[in-house]
Amino acid sequence: KAAVEKAAAEKAAKETMRERAAALGLLSVLESVNLDSDESIAAGVKFCEDTGAQSANDIVEYSHVDMFIKALQLKSIPGMKLKGVLQPTNMMASQLSHRGERPASSR
Repeated sequence: KAAVEKAAAEKAAKETMRERAAALGLLSVLESVNLDSDESIAAGVKFCEDTGAQSANDIVEYSHVDMFIKALQLKSIPGMKLKGVLQPTNMMASQLSHRGERPASSR
């Protein structure tokens, strides 16, 4: 019984972490480059908590992308993929697409 309760608690904790990552805008960023493991999500949320970042945009806007990638302990290629997604122009286009708008350059 204790093992079942422990497994349920771990599952709930992981779900809570995913919800927190989604609220920060990290989940969609990590999913876009197949880096949405529980470990990466937890490290990303912890990075935001440690630095005071309120969103993925804060990471980009305040030049913390390299620090974020280092915090996730990524290998070179996955890190480069994530860095490519976390560029100011890509982040802006992503935000606009979530609101159903297009960037001015594509109109």
